[in-house]
Amino acid sequence: PSADAAIFVLAVDPPLSEAEGEYLKEIKEYVPKIFFVLNKVDYLNDKDREESLVFSQGAIEASLGKKGIKVYPLAAKLALEARLTGNLEALEKSGLLQLERELSEFLTAGRGRIALAAAARRGKDATSELRGLLELERRAIEMPVKELQDKIAAFEGQLTRILQEKEDALHILQGEMGRLIKTVEEDLEVFKATQISLLRGRISAFAKDKKGLSAKALAKRIETFVIETLTDAFDAWRIREEAKIAASFERILQRFAMQVNEVIGHIRELSAGLFDIKLEGFVEVESLTTESSFYYKFGKERVTLAMEPSSLSVLLPKSIGHRLVINQALKDAEEEVDRNCGRVRWDFQERTNKSFLNFKYSFEEKVEATVQAIRRALDYAISQKDKSEEEVRRALSTLESQYERAEECRKFFLSIEEWASSGI
Repeated sequence: PSADAAIFVLAVDPPLSEAEGEYLKEIKEYVPKIFFVLNKVDYLNDKDREESLVFSQGAIEASLGKKGIKVYPLAAKLALEARLTGNLEALEKSGLLQLERELSEFLTAGRGRIALAAAARRGKDATSELRGLLELERRAIEMPVKELQDKIAAFEGQLTRILQEKEDALHILQGEMGRLIKTVEEDLEVFKATQISLLRGRISAFAKDKKGLSAKALAKRIETFVIETLTDAFDAWRIREEAKIAASFERILQRFAMQVNEVIGHIRELSAGLFDIKLEGFVEVESLTTESSFYYKFGKERVTLAMEPSSLSVLLPKSIGHRLVINQALKDAEEEVDRNCGRVRWDFQERTNKSFLNFKYSFEEKVEATVQAIRRALDYAISQKDKSEEEVRRALSTLESQYERAEECRKFFLSIEEWASSGI
């Protein structure tokens, strides 16, 4: 849902599998622009190449239910060779430059249309939902009082079961978040053991050619070395771990977003069954937040006037002093690794919890908004039962006018969406 566009790469052997076709059907509602690339065209002669392009285009159009799909022929291996050798003529023939030009044009000019299409889509969805609620009010007002009361009671009764589904889904999701943090903890244990083992060898090797230094100077040099080494190691590990955890987080939330939509869908299906209407909506997935105030903290915080561990070594022979410094550095390095691993774990947990809460609030807000909108429509209908026939006729007339206005807005947003999408 957060993608502006996608590049969908096919090959001439075969051009489109059944699984790929199904995948296209799934993503077409969320990705406004897809660039289709048919790779390995250099494996074919001119005639077979044209046939493959036509076949691929037809298969894609069949999957998307849309005509006029453009497929970019590409010989990626030849393009790579041409790029490495600087052969512009071969690069043009490979098809890569044409794809790059159109990607560049899209990135500079097409994104404005995408933003407009997305805004129009949201407007269309909002007016579609409003239209459904107005239709619910109208049908409810036209029902006899007893029938309406029975349907409201049935709605509330079944709603209790549906809302329990929501609570169950959130409980399971919270358990999944706990397992995600457990993964971070396990990975940190492996990282910690590896770094401690490496540091033992690196500190000894670092100190080996510094026999001429005093014990105090050696201790300072080793401290700087350890800080730089651990900072680099933690930075590299965090980049890898964030990519891994973010991917797992997205997969989990994608799965639960489907359950969210099912819960909201059940509420709307319940309304449809009772009042023969249709309501629409969608909950987007939250990404693992990248906000972090994390920083590494290396080095001991010593109290004023306390004796530094290395100061005693000054009074000893240099060889013994060096050995004491190295032993102390190894001990300190282990403590630093352990302490900062704890801080990294806390940072991951805080960010994961923040993303989970964003999703949870979005989920509950959407469910609550759906329920309350339906209840308000039904309460309005009940309030009309004590009115005179003339007042009811005026209320129905007002609802009809509002419905027509909502439909006009929906069509307006739809036309903008279609226009914006046509140029993407």
